[in-house]
Amino acid sequence: MARMFPQITKTWNPVKGCLHQCYYPRGCWAYQLATGKLKGSDRYKDGFTPKLNEEELNRKFGKNQFIFVADMGDLFGNWVPAEWVVKIVEAIKRADPSNRFLFLTKNPKRYQMLF
Repeated sequence: MARMFPQITKTWNPVKGCLHQCYYPRGCWAYQLATGKLKGSDRYKDGFTPKLNEEELNRKFGKNQFIFVADMGDLFGNWVPAEWVVKIVEAIKRADPSNRFLFLTKNPKRYQMLF
């Protein structure tokens, strides 16, 4: 499978799920994965319903990583409580400073709550 961002070394999903209901020619790849191949896993047993995965807030990344945050959701969707975003940013601040984090969203106006 081709990767959109080959420079990414890790993905991190402290928030999963999305309510954008994207309808690309084949639909949302993350939704299809969560409700298909991963639906038997603990994390996706409730499908693609947005959820904060608290256990991920203490994850260790090592050094010099480029981490795609919430590739299985949209951290800045309107339905994501601000306190979830704050918890994730606090976890990033605790990470090794050599790491870089990538945020993507369909709702960039919410970036302003942080930056």
